[in-house]
Amino acid sequence: MASSTWPIRPNGKPVFSATTPTDVWCHVRRLHTPALVIRGEHSQTFQPAGQGHMAHRLPQPFFVTISDAGHLEAMERPVETGRAIRQFMEVLTL
Repeated sequence: MASSTWPIRPNGKPVFSATTPTDVWCHVRRLHTPALVIRGEHSQTFQPAGQGHMAHRLPQPFFVTISDAGHLEAMERPVETGRAIRQFMEVLTL
């Protein structure tokens, strides 16, 4: 059995991390539609302060924090991430 190269959290789940830095802040003001902003609770890349920055720059932000997930919440917690996306889409269609 191959060993994991990812750091492991105390709960035994791996901590995933992105390796390519991306500066999205210069593009955020260009959005003119409702936006769902999802962050993993344990993300070291997208900190809670980043949500505050987005709140001031987006016209209609919807924020969701996925519990027990890092920066790659869709891979780490796919059911919860999918649920958040589905709920966002339902709000848009009301």
